[in-house]
Amino acid sequence: MTKLNTFAQIRGLDKARALVLSSALIQRMLPNYLLFCDMMALEHGDSAKNIVNLLWEVSTNKAMKLNVEAQGEKLEEITPNVEDFDNVGVYAALDFCMACSAMLQLISNDEPHGAVMVSKLSQGCVERHIGVLENEDLTGADLKAHPLMQFELESLQWLLSECEQKKLKADDIKALRQAVIEQGVSSLGIEY
Repeated sequence: MTKLNTFAQIRGLDKARALVLSSALIQRMLPNYLLFCDMMALEHGDSAKNIVNLLWEVSTNKAMKLNVEAQGEKLEEITPNVEDFDNVGVYAALDFCMACSAMLQLISNDEPHGAVMVSKLSQGCVERHIGVLENEDLTGADLKAHPLMQFELESLQWLLSECEQKKLKADDIKALRQAVIEQGVSSLGIEY
């Protein structure tokens, strides 16, 4: 699948499925944020985990009403300013926070294509990480051929397929979350 086709598929998801896909992608990004917090001795890990838990809860429980504004404020408090850190991990942490923000906008109907934004942030985070690892900016076929980008694209296709094919009852969503967690590898290939 090309990126355009994938993003078109994501745009075609109904809101409930877009929320599940976004939650899964954010779950894959969470360990990157937690590692940054550990490295920088920041105590924001529990807050980040709480936000992710709430995002999953919204995806699982259609009747749940989330105070998006309050969660946005909490998210703002834990969002790093890239100018305050000279650690490259700050960008992955920022991408995680921006993805959470995009999902909050999707929840509140402020951004109907929030899931596309989340998936682009996830891919962009991987692309930047590859550039750091390889000490050069790869593009096109070279970027797609990199094992980390292949892992990202395959994971996105798997998640998208799960979201499109299943009825996505609460148990299906919980099982999907567990499957993502049990991979034991973040979107950047970091084992946890």
